[in-house]
Amino acid sequence: MLIGYARVSKADDSQVLDLQIDALLHAGVNLEQIYTDKISGIKDERPGLENCLKALREEDILVVWMHITVYPDTSVGLNRTVEEEIFSVAIF
Repeated sequence: MLIGYARVSKADDSQVLDLQIDALLHAGVNLEQIYTDKISGIKDERPGLENCLKALREEDILVVWMHITVYPDTSVGLNRTVEEEIFSVAIF
């Protein structure tokens, strides 16, 4: 199953998730399987990411839009999780 994650840094609607969600949908992720956060990358608590990682099962593919990788803390967290689990990550 494809599971998507999208994040923007500001919750004040000056940044929107639309582009990322559209890209995830285009990649084949069902809307119900897209988890999101509107929170600074500096924050350790990211409920959307936590729920996303909990939803992943063996052989699932976590799909993230390439922009998310510019946030080192998020990509490092994903890489650490991938090393510990049995799912793949697709970054586009």
